[in-house]
Amino acid sequence: MVATRLLEEDYDVFFPFVDDVSGIDLVSYKDGVFDSLQVRYHKVKQGKSSLTFNVNPCQADTIALPIGNKICFVPNNRKGERWHINLSISPPRNNQKKFINSYVDYLEYKPRGKNETN
Repeated sequence: MVATRLLEEDYDVFFPFVDDVSGIDLVSYKDGVFDSLQVRYHKVKQGKSSLTFNVNPCQADTIALPIGNKICFVPNNRKGERWHINLSISPPRNNQKKFINSYVDYLEYKPRGKNETN
């Protein structure tokens, strides 16, 4: 699903030959920029208003989180650390805006990897 989406957006997609401890599931390439991604899956339970994704220490630049038929692309700003993110999948009942991570804010893929000249 993630690879298909990236291919549809004209990225080249590469898969590691072996599954190692780096936590990198695939690599995208476009316009001279490589980006490594880790894909985390979570089943959406009916009636849930948010999802918590636990991210194990990894070296990936981006964490891809498929939610239903959508994919969220969350930057991995804490490489090598364990962290989590809560993504709201429906608006809060009290209309709270602060400290809410809505999944719609992460639907656009913005590669955060290295330029091939680096």
